[in-house]
Amino acid sequence: EIFVKRYPKELPPDANQVLREIGYEVFDEWLDRPNIWAFWWPRFNRIVDWFIAQEKILRATTIISTVEERGKLFLPSAIGEFELRGIADRINIMDDGSLVVIDYKTGSAPSKTDVKNGSSPQLPLEAAMLANGQFTTIPNGHVSHLAYWVLKGGVPAGEVKLMGKGDEITDLADQAINNLQKLIDLYHLQATAFEAVAPEEGGPRYDPYIHLARTKEWYGIDQEVAIDD
Repeated sequence: EIFVKRYPKELPPDANQVLREIGYEVFDEWLDRPNIWAFWWPRFNRIVDWFIAQEKILRATTIISTVEERGKLFLPSAIGEFELRGIADRINIMDDGSLVVIDYKTGSAPSKTDVKNGSSPQLPLEAAMLANGQFTTIPNGHVSHLAYWVLKGGVPAGEVKLMGKGDEITDLADQAINNLQKLIDLYHLQATAFEAVAPEEGGPRYDPYIHLARTKEWYGIDQEVAIDD
């Protein structure tokens, strides 16, 4: 984020070294910890070379790169407008006028199947917001590429996972908005329960709120044993 903000248009001649120096500034206060300098610092250094190689390819047709852009989109509902908000890791404005949306992952990224079947709608929703919504400094426009950049620092150090391109993105965006609209309508029905625990199939891989549900306290003894198993 720091690197792209400093160099939103052209890369510096010594881009690899510049990014390493930024990394050192960020890592500095933790480099005395063995797990940081022995594990994460070497991984970061491998990511640097991979990242800059990708940047050189991408920047060849980029007008400007932006990071952490905030956007919103208003959808109708039974009780008034529903506001969808999002923060895009990165949006590139390309020289043909199209937009490239990139999301960084240090762990596993959703598969293209997850994106197509609607279980991982983040990038398609961002594309819909760019086509019809309002981003802080980005004009509404056609998204030509949706991609995850997976940064693990192993061998290889990174991977570009393309989730959609061209007209395919319009279909993904429309599907994501339609699914969200159905969900909004469903949860506005008084009879719709707000489940404490998502279904195992189709639910999120990690639920940061599961501990707040305290399900083990209100499940019966048998169910609690089953959960632990």
